[in-house]
Amino acid sequence: MVTRKNILIIAGEKSGEDHLMSFFPLLKRKFENYDFWGVGGDEAEAKGVELLFHLKNFGSMGISDVLGKIPFYFSAMDKIVKNAIKKNTEAAILIDFQDFNLRLAKRLSDEGVKVFYYVAPQAWVWRPSRVKKLIKYTDHLFCILPFERKWFSDRGVKNVSSVLHPVYRKIDAENRWPNKNYPKEELLLLPGSRNSEVLKTLPVFLDAISTIDHGLKVSIVKTTSVRADVYEKYCDRISKFYDSKDLYDALKEARFCLAASGTATLSCALMGVPTIVGYKVSLLNELFYRVFVPYKGLIALANLIAEEEVFPELIQDRFNVFEINRKLSSWLANHNTVDEITKKTCLVRDKFLFENEDVVDTIFKKMQK
Repeated sequence: MVTRKNILIIAGEKSGEDHLMSFFPLLKRKFENYDFWGVGGDEAEAKGVELLFHLKNFGSMGISDVLGKIPFYFSAMDKIVKNAIKKNTEAAILIDFQDFNLRLAKRLSDEGVKVFYYVAPQAWVWRPSRVKKLIKYTDHLFCILPFERKWFSDRGVKNVSSVLHPVYRKIDAENRWPNKNYPKEELLLLPGSRNSEVLKTLPVFLDAISTIDHGLKVSIVKTTSVRADVYEKYCDRISKFYDSKDLYDALKEARFCLAASGTATLSCALMGVPTIVGYKVSLLNELFYRVFVPYKGLIALANLIAEEEVFPELIQDRFNVFEINRKLSSWLANHNTVDEITKKTCLVRDKFLFENEDVVDTIFKKMQK
């Protein structure tokens, strides 16, 4: 049986699918004679990716959650590799999801599949030794953070490109850096994109603002990767619900934001919305990070890019009702402080003024060789 030309896609988390959607329509047009299959969500499937696994089965949060899913991950990897061999797959685009995808990259490379890695693994945070795997098992690495190309190049990764972060590209194209007209009415909540994440962060956010006489409407952005019932229990405490596709409309209306650490903090910075970033993992996960992770710097994406704490970070023990309440109350009482934070968000925007390449064109040229 002759199989059609095909490309494997691995987007194991919702953020990965969002990255994929930033270039997939052009990829499909460029590779019009190819089929696409692999791991993704509803949006990827709707756009033409045949799903071997749905991303809702892949997501995990923290070391304890990952450990419980190890058997599934090994089984899924075996099935993906077997299908790649059966389909005679030419190339794979592996998006983020570094622990799984780096192992998969080795196995696919051993089978002669070209491996394109989009969203460079955070080796500068986790294990710098992962650079060796990238050199050996990937045909090209795409970096979306301004400082990463130099970091990887300095350590021997030759086939590496800087591409514009999808968040930056989307805001620049569709929202044109809106001018904020204060005061606004809404306090926006961005509690994360996983069930376990939202269950931990959302109650703390809401309890923190419940005792403040702020006169602000409380709104929230829901994501399709989180069960509806997780949000429903808080309906009486939230004035307005936005769908994830309306994130930038929500940010245009927001005066402040409370956000879980993640890609959302970059959206907040680029839209000029002062944000308090909060995050907490289990004691087991915290112990693991303290012992095995050498990186001890800032964690919010906006702060990493700016190379300073533009947004306050309330992490682990500091992520509590008292600390959030104290910080938000000070912002409400001092508009000058908030204005200064808004001005500082320009530091993040300016970091993206670098030479960049096109993802699809690079993949196309590499596959012609």
